[in-house]
Amino acid sequence: MRCSNCGNEVPETANVCGYCGHRLKTNKPVSTSQPETHQVQQTSRGIPGWVWGLGGLLLVGGIVVVAGFIFLGASGLFAPTSNNQSNQPVEPAAPIQVVTTATPPSAVSSSSEAGWVVVFEDDFSNPNETELEINELREIVDGEYRQRMDGGGYSAGEILLPVHGNFRVSFDIRMIYAESGLGGWDFSILTQETESSKEFTVWSQMSLLENGNLFVTNTDANFDWRPIVEETVFPGVGGVGEVNQVLIEGVDSTITVWFNHRELFQFDHPVDGLVHYFGWSVLNVTEVGFDNFVIEEYRIP
Repeated sequence: MRCSNCGNEVPETANVCGYCGHRLKTNKPVSTSQPETHQVQQTSRGIPGWVWGLGGLLLVGGIVVVAGFIFLGASGLFAPTSNNQSNQPVEPAAPIQVVTTATPPSAVSSSSEAGWVVVFEDDFSNPNETELEINELREIVDGEYRQRMDGGGYSAGEILLPVHGNFRVSFDIRMIYAESGLGGWDFSILTQETESSKEFTVWSQMSLLENGNLFVTNTDANFDWRPIVEETVFPGVGGVGEVNQVLIEGVDSTITVWFNHRELFQFDHPVDGLVHYFGWSVLNVTEVGFDNFVIEEYRIP
């Protein structure tokens, strides 16, 4: 390398000319700004403009969608729906009264109530004194009148005495066993004009099946049976193996039914001024047990 001042040869590494003392190099520090600037420029070129544009569109679209859901929710379009498509209250299937917890009238030893007289009473404590029939399908066991049916059809029983006018019938009944789909029992109220009438006026029959369904049908003398209370599982009605305390009261033209001190329903049936007989049936493959059977009639004091 030559000195630019005196023209003499100097070493390549020399900073000052050894002949004239001229400064050969400025000793500027090596700059790193160029690589940093290059790196920053590469970074800014790594995200194209169309990406920023797409991101903006997605953001705006998301805001619109969220606002739409908020609006629809406020308007009730996304409100929960029920199985009742018409949104109308469900009407009861049959003309029955609302289930209540009304206290039933006293049905045992109620002769102290003015006008009510016990005309039949049996707790089946003495098998030799019962007025009910005893045979191969009917017997008294452990203070309970048991009646069974071992096949298709029914085994019927009845109270032979007539009851005049308003009445109450109460009993405890237990389904000891009942075959699924076949078992159950009926209780019947047969009403006619007088004791000597040759045909009945109306026959109402209450049935409890082994599946817990309770219903009522009735007919006139033409045996045109019709439903009065549709098959319903009522709260408080016991199933197979459980004791049900039943009270049936007929006053004027209405019959009211209680199970286990709970009023279940009422239905129309002529009562006052007529004569009534009571009976029951055990259905198909079933055994039931009766206890504390009481029948009262109302006599004007």
